[in-house]
Amino acid sequence: MLISLIKCINGNETRYKYLPLEYCCDKMRLNPMLNLTSECDENNYVFCDECEERWNPWADCDQKCGIRMDSKTFELPHIKMFRQVYDEDDFPVDESISIKYCPHCGEKINISVVGEVDITNLVKELENKYIAAREKYDNCDSIKQRKALYEEMKKADNEYEDVFRFGEFKYNIKDVKWHGNS
Repeated sequence: MLISLIKCINGNETRYKYLPLEYCCDKMRLNPMLNLTSECDENNYVFCDECEERWNPWADCDQKCGIRMDSKTFELPHIKMFRQVYDEDDFPVDESISIKYCPHCGEKINISVVGEVDITNLVKELENKYIAAREKYDNCDSIKQRKALYEEMKKADNEYEDVFRFGEFKYNIKDVKWHGNS
């Protein structure tokens, strides 16, 4: 399986968007327990590849091996398998495990950054679009027109939020600076 990422840079902030996924098998594509995520929660425990114990990736593996996860690779989006377990009070809790191989066919999951794009101007443009709609809304007396302007503000806000939300790359592919031979 191949996951190609585009690094989106806004000033000193970095986000990743993915290109259409290339699945290794149909079972992987249709598995509802698998999720491509950029989630990086400090309280999230994962399984150590070396000693297969649960541990916090922001600290050393305190079980057996003392290995620490590389922070650069942990920041990249990755595939997680979610499952529901029950705590001591029989309360359902979602637990996730980062996986590096397809659980169905065994093929390695390759994740690579294939390009980068500066989205600073896009972010400024969307901010200005929202501010302009907000100013019109604040200075409007017509209820009908205020409803239309509110919808315009909501649309601009959703577009802005989508830039920072993890998802598929939907912007101009010509603006991407490709890495390597791509």
